[in-house]
Amino acid sequence: MTKLNEKKIILLFGIFIVLLDFVIFALLIFFPIVQENKEIVFTGLGVMLGWGGAVVMFNWGSSKTSADKTDVINESLKPPELK
Repeated sequence: MTKLNEKKIILLFGIFIVLLDFVIFALLIFFPIVQENKEIVFTGLGVMLGWGGAVVMFNWGSSKTSADKTDVINESLKPPELK
């Protein structure tokens, strides 16, 4: 698998998680929650929002910039015949 395909798969997975967050949030708005299940539903929503936030911060936050910088450094350290 090439690095470009790997990045596309990761990005698609991230988009899926964020869209799933929106769907779950919309369901919570339009459908009532049984009182006994509220804590479980809110815990699940917190987990999903945490995953979505992690995806956004990795792909567009400082972790992405750090990963790009590491790739540039590793590329510059390769001997000329391997570039």
